[in-house]
Amino acid sequence: MKVVRNILLVVAGLALLGGLILGPRIAGQYFGTSMRMTRAKVQQNVPIEMEIARLDGMVAKLDDAILRNEKKLIEHEVDLEYMQRDIQQRHDECVAHEVVLKEMRELLTTREASYRFGGRTCSYEELNQSALNQLQAYKSQKELIEVRQATMQTLQDAVGMSRAQLEEAKSRRANYLDLVEQLRAENTRLQ
Repeated sequence: MKVVRNILLVVAGLALLGGLILGPRIAGQYFGTSMRMTRAKVQQNVPIEMEIARLDGMVAKLDDAILRNEKKLIEHEVDLEYMQRDIQQRHDECVAHEVVLKEMRELLTTREASYRFGGRTCSYEELNQSALNQLQAYKSQKELIEVRQATMQTLQDAVGMSRAQLEEAKSRRANYLDLVEQLRAENTRLQ
């Protein structure tokens, strides 16, 4: 712990001294350049076996991500299919409401003492109230269809995103497997 603290103090002192002598911008540039050079040198000296193991680990993580995305995609597709059927059913109900409303409207244009509608006899007020209730149900159904269609669009977008993520993950996995094969061939050649 004491050694780490001493190293940090030396680095901080050198950074402060470099900033005072060279200026903060130039000192920062030298620091950035030295970090890039150090990183490149370390990457050049990584053993091939270690790089193969690292890539194998990345492939395993991608396999898990691909499996999760495939499950998510299946769930979204099932939800989308359910939503489409629900919207169609509600649309069919709206059509039925429209037919009933048209019949009621035609009956209500004539002011009579009683009406025969839907297998029962009712007064003008009862038929009018029934028509109002039918109209309210129709409007509610229409509003619900609009909400469901917006939700369906969101689900379609989610399915598209899941497919894109899945294809991207499969592409990266294939690239990593190619790199692993190249490194294994290079390792075999060197041995």
